[in-house]
Amino acid sequence: MSKFFKSEVVRDIWIRLNAERIQYFFKMKNDERSEDFNLCKEISKEQLVYDETERSFLRYSLDDLLMLSPKELYNLQNHKEEKIINKIFDEEENELY
Repeated sequence: MSKFFKSEVVRDIWIRLNAERIQYFFKMKNDERSEDFNLCKEISKEQLVYDETERSFLRYSLDDLLMLSPKELYNLQNHKEEKIINKIFDEEENELY
């Protein structure tokens, strides 16, 4: 049983919705992998397994995947990545001084 979901059905829904997000991300990057939904689904499963074993939270909540459009999720991902990069630069800058 998943530590994030009460049932396998809900877990499978998360995997499918996240696969759709991944597919949209690939399309926005003009990546040919966007054509292979089964690959996107496998990537989604691997992300979930990682989150379940290595993290204390999901990269996207089920609510996010249900309520936000693919474009909004794409923008959210970019925003998260920017925050991570800024945090790394801030930490490195602080180490220099």
